[in-house]
Amino acid sequence: MFLTKFAIERPIVVRMAFFLIVVFGIYAYRAMPKFLDPDITVGEGVIFTVSPGFSAEEMEKLVTKKIEDELEGISDIRRFESRSFESTSNIHVFFNTDLSEYDIDQAMQEVRNAVDSVDELPEDAKTPRVLEIDIAIFPVCMVGLAGPLPMMQLQDIAEDISDTLENINGVSEVNIVGERENEIWVELNPHRMSAHGISVAQVANALAARMQNLPGGTLEMGDHEAAIRMLGETPNPEAMGDIAVKNVHGATVYLRDIATITPTLEIPRTLTQINNENALVLSVKRKKKVNMIQIVNDVKAAMKNLEGNYPGLKSTLYFDQSREIKKRIKELQVNGLLGIFLVFLILWTAMGLRNALFASVGIPIAFLLTFVLMKAFGLSINGLTLFGLILVLGIVVDDAIVVLENIFRHSEMGKPIVKATLDGSRQVLAPVLASVSTTIAAFVPILFMVGGIIGRYMAGLPKVVIFALAASLFEVFFMLPSHMVELAPKKARKESFKGRFDIFKPVRRVYYPMLRSVLRHRYLSVLFIVLATGLAFVLYFQTDFIMFPKSDAFPRFNIHFDLPAGSSLERTQKALVALTDLLNHSIGEEMEAPIAVAGMKEVNYAPIYGKHFGILNVILKEQKDRKHSVVELMESVREDVGKLLTEKGATAFVLERLIEGPPVGTDVDLKIQSPSWETSAAISEFIQKELANHEGIVDVRDDFSREKHFMEITVDEGQARKLGIQQQDLVMAVQAGFHGMKVATYNRGDSEQDIKLKYLPEYRRDFDDLLNLRIAIPGQGDVPLKEVAEIELVPGFHNIYHYNGKQTINLTANIRETVQKKEGLSGFLSNLEGKKMTAIRANKIAIDAFDRIKHEFPGARLIAGGLQEETDASLKELGYAAIMALFFIFFILSLQFNSFTQPFIIMITIPFASLGVLIGLLVSNNPLTFITLIGLLTLTGIVVNDSLVLIDFINRYRKEHPDQIYLAIVLACHVRMRPIILTSITTICGLAPMAFGIGGKSIFWAPLATAIMWGLAFATFLILSMVPAYYAILDDIGFLIRNRKRRKANILSDIDEAFEHPDLKPYIHKQRVQGTVVRGQDEI
Repeated sequence: MFLTKFAIERPIVVRMAFFLIVVFGIYAYRAMPKFLDPDITVGEGVIFTVSPGFSAEEMEKLVTKKIEDELEGISDIRRFESRSFESTSNIHVFFNTDLSEYDIDQAMQEVRNAVDSVDELPEDAKTPRVLEIDIAIFPVCMVGLAGPLPMMQLQDIAEDISDTLENINGVSEVNIVGERENEIWVELNPHRMSAHGISVAQVANALAARMQNLPGGTLEMGDHEAAIRMLGETPNPEAMGDIAVKNVHGATVYLRDIATITPTLEIPRTLTQINNENALVLSVKRKKKVNMIQIVNDVKAAMKNLEGNYPGLKSTLYFDQSREIKKRIKELQVNGLLGIFLVFLILWTAMGLRNALFASVGIPIAFLLTFVLMKAFGLSINGLTLFGLILVLGIVVDDAIVVLENIFRHSEMGKPIVKATLDGSRQVLAPVLASVSTTIAAFVPILFMVGGIIGRYMAGLPKVVIFALAASLFEVFFMLPSHMVELAPKKARKESFKGRFDIFKPVRRVYYPMLRSVLRHRYLSVLFIVLATGLAFVLYFQTDFIMFPKSDAFPRFNIHFDLPAGSSLERTQKALVALTDLLNHSIGEEMEAPIAVAGMKEVNYAPIYGKHFGILNVILKEQKDRKHSVVELMESVREDVGKLLTEKGATAFVLERLIEGPPVGTDVDLKIQSPSWETSAAISEFIQKELANHEGIVDVRDDFSREKHFMEITVDEGQARKLGIQQQDLVMAVQAGFHGMKVATYNRGDSEQDIKLKYLPEYRRDFDDLLNLRIAIPGQGDVPLKEVAEIELVPGFHNIYHYNGKQTINLTANIRETVQKKEGLSGFLSNLEGKKMTAIRANKIAIDAFDRIKHEFPGARLIAGGLQEETDASLKELGYAAIMALFFIFFILSLQFNSFTQPFIIMITIPFASLGVLIGLLVSNNPLTFITLIGLLTLTGIVVNDSLVLIDFINRYRKEHPDQIYLAIVLACHVRMRPIILTSITTICGLAPMAFGIGGKSIFWAPLATAIMWGLAFATFLILSMVPAYYAILDDIGFLIRNRKRRKANILSDIDEAFEHPDLKPYIHKQRVQGTVVRGQDEI
């Protein structure tokens, strides 16, 4: 082996490599950005369009549908969903799951081009905003600003602070929640206008003509020239009162004579409060691939002197994500260090201090080299990559154990240390390379076969494992042999192994009789493995599946609700005030602050606006400062919250918390399509009733509502023409009277303020004011609106939902988490019975309900989206990845053994490992999750490693004893038992702190650690017992095929003679078991 020989001959090179790895590894770890979740591209986009004053139906027809028609030509779009509200259109685009980040960027550009090509959007519509959704859209922290200050002053302060925070390195933007645009209201007095014979159009024209500065050319004056400007803008808003509107009988009517001019804020779209006090919230967002912890530290530094600089201001930092990141990193680091310590203890006990140090030093070296590779390939330190390191902690040391143990086995033969090192390393090179390759083969398909947001989220795990295993190989065959030779004692001590107490001696005394019994009755083992495989399949289909477990990673939960459509913003705010008081009374001691926003809610992390929507962000104290978990607090108030909101008239409400992992949608997210709204509504009502009958399904609601009331004004064409009134006159009068009509802009420094015409408040209060709205008649005074138009109150949509361009009703529901919290025996039986409510089961209930009635509704269609859609797609892709992984593993094993039969012996360990995984999950009361299935897939690569080396040694001894197969099997088991058990124990010990939560338990990762521990424990037993039996069975079959007859030799005698080998005698009882030798007879 050139690399090993070179390292032994050049110890200085090895020392320099060691030094460089330490330096660059520490630098890479410190320089890599740190997140809670991987910083990934989600593969989704949003198109947001505002067109003031338009109804939901008008937005659907004039904006949403036109944009959707353009999107249909983009091949990279998997689906799109849209919601048309009053004045707004929101289209959510989902790209194909197999796109790379580069492809997604290209697809986003295609979307932008498609939106730009849309023709004939309404004149008043603002330019559509096209935004890409990624993990960075979630705020890293929020800064609450409150105090006894006027709202305009508070907003000015918020803008100053926002500018400061946006200058922090890594901050992409700072959104001001509750911000309102500055405006200038020209509030008209219709009675005075009527007295002077002035129409709204005349006022609008006067303002539009005056409030602008126009170029007048240039004037040459000698050898220089000056630009000419016509000044029209007033120096301040108050001076607008001096604008002349009309000349009446020789007297000039000025704007101040008929209107009040007020600088103010726009009519609020939302109202924000912190603990029932008017406030603004700064939502700080980051750029991609930046250090979130450093950003939050810089925000804290910028906040230190805020209250001193702005008297009366109260500022508080909320939702500090860096706190959870540091906690999670510390948690994983502690678990990792505990794992290293346990591994070291096991090795020390089994192999002695010096050997344990040789093996254990490879862990930090491999990890530091892994950090260098992670930095080079653009990865970050996050929960996923840290868990990947913990996952390979025990695997990394496995290679060192195999090489180290074999080197010392050769040393015990009396070889010089250099020769023992070279021979020992060379002998296990092929099986170690093959074992590492099979582990890598289990991870590689995850990179290429699992797509979409989940594939991008999980991509860091196989990369880290592959990097760590490659680094381990380098350390084991380059650095470890050099250290062993260089640090070997000058006087060889052969007694170093033989003289030490063998902790495996009791194990051998039990193992060898069991192995002899298994070999004697090896055909019964076939039945055993068939039964184990069958049981694994039964348990798989009985175990509850949850895509991603919900954890307390984020110390907050949200309550959002719908009041009847048409409710005022003030009514929504009053409901939020009452809700805040309720929570302060119920869980105030464990709550940091309730942040209430009237006028919006969140659906799948996207904001939806409407005056009848309300959301309360319940920010909780740190976990160490409260007695209960997030879900316990959330569920403790659910009943009281429901009662209160029902009293306030809420038509729907939801309690939900942020979850760790990729955003995958609502637990139940159903799309109902049919030829008519009425049919879809009837289907939705039936399914809602069915879901409500099952315990554990909560927040059942749909988005169908025609409760919004519209006042439709129809002009009496004959009467209007008779009076000389144009349609535009009516539109301008109504807009100015009740909505506010923009007529000009006022430049204020680097910003602009809209100038809007409105009637004074006392003339726009109720329906009678609309009926009596004065409409000017050219040269003849005015008439009330009711004399030239018919006004009718009609129902309409507040929200129209499309799925792939078709009108759809969206039905959603959540799973109540506390229903799952059964412990001990009841939890185990509940798992085994499969009676827990899960998202998959809830979706099946809904689909079954639809199947029972779909014959009554021809043309109706039900589509399961959200979590169910992601689950179906991801499980299908993971199944393909598993097939590919098994093929790769079989291919590698076939190359290693130059055989198609021996790989089958190794791969029979996989079903038994699966059985261990499922039993472990049931016993530990953990659900089967997508993460656990990833662990099961990776376990297939891990469990074959020891089998591979064992088969390799059997083949080696077979060459030495070609006519004594059982002697070859027994000797190989004798030699490999200790390293097989050691490698399994070290891997289990590396994961044990994570599984048991010794350094802090992660609900997200603990089931995966538990699964691998149990699976590996079961597989280890199988490797040491069943693999030898199957090897012998395959030899029997080979003999039968070659000779067309059964072997006549005395097999039982051969087995007994194998166990009489001198190396095994110290562990075998001297008494021969009576009846073990039966001449001329085969066994069952």
